[in-house]
Amino acid sequence: MTVVVDVERLTVPGRVEGVSFQVEQGALHALVGPNGSGKSTVLDALLGLVPFTGKVAVTAARVAVVPQRLEVPAALPLTVLELFGASRTSWPVVLGVGGGLREQARKALEEVGLAGALERPLSKLSGGELRRVLLANALCDAPELLLLDEPEAGLDAASAAVLGDALRGLTGRLTTLWISHDAARVEALATKVTRLSGAAGAAP
Repeated sequence: MTVVVDVERLTVPGRVEGVSFQVEQGALHALVGPNGSGKSTVLDALLGLVPFTGKVAVTAARVAVVPQRLEVPAALPLTVLELFGASRTSWPVVLGVGGGLREQARKALEEVGLAGALERPLSKLSGGELRRVLLANALCDAPELLLLDEPEAGLDAASAAVLGDALRGLTGRLTTLWISHDAARVEALATKVTRLSGAAGAAP
């Protein structure tokens, strides 16, 4: 099996020590640990945002990140489609979004169960809907590797279940690294789980 992410003895002093794991192509791989265990530090290292020792190798040419949260002011009149446009061009989205991107966005939203949401204001979405919009926005560019930073955090059970169904549908088609503190939830969905203790690295 092709390895897309290869981490060996990753160390960021004071934050994480000796973490090793591999993410195989097509896997839904969960990196799980309590708050302070170094999950976000590992993600930062994968993105080249922090200095580290050890090895971090990512073979994917196209990497997409779904952040843990996006604050949307109620006064901001931005629609779902305009978010897709603003993520990809410096052209003012108030002047319109091209038909090609509109179709890509529509298909990506269908994949996460939000067909017909293109024109909805972001400020009117529920927390679960906004998380799925962020996931669809990441999927729109056909990434080879998807990095999820606790996408289920703060969601109610119903919203988390819908999000979980969307992630399950990606397994085998897209390589995903899912950062989470909810071991029970990810173990029900992930093809492999790596646990961080926060002390001396990771255990498979």
